[in-house]
Amino acid sequence: MIGRNGEDWAVFWCSLLSPLLVGEIPADQRGRYFRELSEEERLLPNGRRKRISVRTLRRQWSRLREQGVPGLFRRRRKDRGQARKAQADLLARAVELKKEQPYRSDQVINPILKREFGRVVPRSTLYLVADQLRQIVRSTLGPTGWHLQLERPRNGSPRRLSRAPRPDQRKTLA
Repeated sequence: MIGRNGEDWAVFWCSLLSPLLVGEIPADQRGRYFRELSEEERLLPNGRRKRISVRTLRRQWSRLREQGVPGLFRRRRKDRGQARKAQADLLARAVELKKEQPYRSDQVINPILKREFGRVVPRSTLYLVADQLRQIVRSTLGPTGWHLQLERPRNGSPRRLSRAPRPDQRKTLA
């Protein structure tokens, strides 16, 4: 399987469109060439076998002519790392549930979300959002001289948050 970076896709499209690029196929036969290519199943750079539509071939040819080889590179989404609109209310409710009870895990929050929205939030997304929320709270509070620390008792009782002096501000006993 070929890698998933943009160079592999650019090479793939160049190899398909090279007869057009070097002039082996005249402009009046371009449509026929695209139809022939679309009828064959191809191994894509992501490892899948698939037929490529005529429309996709035309779009890639246009990008190659107008922007050159860099135009064939795969582009990242502009909203990468942000919640999609359909999930914004779901994540807002998940954050609200986490604020109400900071020790709620994904195993407790997701059944509530499933009941209210009919969907769940992946564990990794839930903890990513919770971590971003923690950073926002820290930056809002500023340096208070105190921080929250997670106490881990040895007797098997549940962990809990407690306020403690920040490590850099603790006084050493001498």
